[in-house]
Amino acid sequence: MDREELIAELQQNIRTRFMELSDKEKGLIRAGSGTPYANALRKVIGEELLSGLRSGNHQGTATQRRGLGTR
Repeated sequence: MDREELIAELQQNIRTRFMELSDKEKGLIRAGSGTPYANALRKVIGEELLSGLRSGNHQGTATQRRGLGTR
């Protein structure tokens, strides 16, 4: 197995595990996007592995939330 195959397999495992989470757990992960903890975790995991995953805002700034869902 070469490096690209390994990365693809790891990305697929991450997707599968995420889909197995409860809605509440998924919400926790989504709500943490852009936080200092999430940014530090990105540094540990690495952009190479995360680049193939949809992961929201990853520039180190939190997204401003609007609408009724912000209450």
